[in-house]
Amino acid sequence: MPVSPELLDQILPDIGETARRILSRERCDSNTREIVVNLHVTTYIVVQDSDIYDDDLCQNFSELAQFVNLLERSKIDEQDDDAECAICLEKFGHGNEDSSVEVVRTNCSHVFHDHCMFRWLRGCSNCQSPYSCPLCRCIIFPNSQTQIDDE
Repeated sequence: MPVSPELLDQILPDIGETARRILSRERCDSNTREIVVNLHVTTYIVVQDSDIYDDDLCQNFSELAQFVNLLERSKIDEQDDDAECAICLEKFGHGNEDSSVEVVRTNCSHVFHDHCMFRWLRGCSNCQSPYSCPLCRCIIFPNSQTQIDDE
């Protein structure tokens, strides 16, 4: 993949300076005119949440919050060293001074941070797929619309 000229303009002066320093340290012949430099460029595309989810999903915000609230809440003891959220991969209670942390439990008994589950469900909504467990893909709310309508 070619590197954009703008990026090259930014990095080539630094590469040249580094090459000159290496030559002076290595006491290379001052007549050296060519240095082969292999450049591996990794580009990252930064996407904001607001870019991923369109405005139609903002209307579903309260519905998704209700779905998350339908999930069973339980406490995970921080002493369980292996307990981590499968969505964000952080241990439960990470950065929390409490000895236990509240999590949401799906009907398939998997546990997640509530904010992680909310983001997961928002992604399911965006893909027009059923609300499923991030681990086993079990349908979390088999008849989700009727559960909310009944309230």
